[in-house]
Amino acid sequence: DRLNERTVASFRVVDPALAIEPGMDVVIRDQGVVIFAGVVDVVEVSGEEVLAASVKCVDYSRLLDKRLVYDTFEDEPAGAVVASLVNGFFAEEGISLGTIEDGPVIARAVFDYPDGTTAMNWIRDLAQLNWFVDQDKRLHLHDRASYAAPFALGDDSLNFHKLRVSRTKAQYRNRQFVRGGKGRSGLIELERPSPRPDGTSRTFILRLPLAEKPAIVIDGTPVDPADVGLAGQDTGLKWYYAPGTNTITHDSSQPALLDEVLEVSYRGFYPIMVVTDNADEIALRQQLEGGSGLYEWVDHDETLDSRQAALQFGHGLLVRYGQITRVVGFDTHVPGLVSGHLMTIQNSRLDLDGQFLVESVTARDVGGVTRYEVKALDGEALGGWEEFFKGIIRGQQRLVIRENEVLVIQLAFRSRAALFSAAEVSAHDYLAAGQHLRVGAFRI
Repeated sequence: DRLNERTVASFRVVDPALAIEPGMDVVIRDQGVVIFAGVVDVVEVSGEEVLAASVKCVDYSRLLDKRLVYDTFEDEPAGAVVASLVNGFFAEEGISLGTIEDGPVIARAVFDYPDGTTAMNWIRDLAQLNWFVDQDKRLHLHDRASYAAPFALGDDSLNFHKLRVSRTKAQYRNRQFVRGGKGRSGLIELERPSPRPDGTSRTFILRLPLAEKPAIVIDGTPVDPADVGLAGQDTGLKWYYAPGTNTITHDSSQPALLDEVLEVSYRGFYPIMVVTDNADEIALRQQLEGGSGLYEWVDHDETLDSRQAALQFGHGLLVRYGQITRVVGFDTHVPGLVSGHLMTIQNSRLDLDGQFLVESVTARDVGGVTRYEVKALDGEALGGWEEFFKGIIRGQQRLVIRENEVLVIQLAFRSRAALFSAAEVSAHDYLAAGQHLRVGAFRI
């Protein structure tokens, strides 16, 4: 069980009493505590004299992969978005609502056919809320800062052994590069594309790829916006453009421009690449190690669609990985810990006293006794994990999932004999066809 990953389990059954098939439910308990609940993913049967089955399982979040999510939300709490996804998509797979916290408000979310797990992970990363599906197939959404472990470790407690502490620079960085997606520029007014009108050219090139419909001006006279359409979709118009490209095309049925002045006003896409430094850490490393003192790192996130968002993301990574922090490991025979728990650990000999984030839990059967190997991360350098998680939520001003996306829903009118043109299909026709209108705007 690893943080932000799917929990998996595997076991071997000798001479199985039943036929084990993919999709079957599997629940594993230790001392009456459920430590895994999910479905069979892979079965491999072998053996000549004795039949044996090697079984690999995945937790119940696997059920969310079966469904694609298509919906839009505006100014809704994260909990309300999740509740809508469960009721609208996951309920048919046996998933019900567990404890759902409201969380921060998401200004806009467009789910354009990702699978259910991907959609939930977007919400998790954006709103800093953990989610999981329990043994009863209930989906829970909760604040990371309040996810307390069921027990603690102390000097006199007898619930652990092999306590160890390590320090590593495995992911340390003091200069963070972030390559984001595409940002939207401000309005670029009256740019003259190339080539200039020459009586032959039909395609004209702009400096930036188009983010929306451009405004075209010829000799100071604006072209009617109704005469500018999408390339490959609209026909019979004077001009065409394609979002994401930096060209506009003059229809071949129109007289070619010769000496006219062609100007375009538009908003364009530009690639986002930012860098942020931790000057104190650079100076410290330089003093201790010599050289530049730099530890550079680059991360990619296509969902970052503004320079400010990329800078905030980069700053957050420097806060998280900009110090050489401690990693605590220990073994225990007490069940109940899962990744994401905030656990209190106090040990005078190893100078431990505070909350640690459980990063991974591995359970193994050793001679009939379940042994748990636990890895936990120190949040002291961040002011404590609880304050760190709360600070992330407080610092988010506008939470957006895929702001520039347009959701397109394709409808199949199986019960209708008539065919509608795009202009004839209305919301009334949509509802009359037995479909549920889920979004405020749609294209057919």
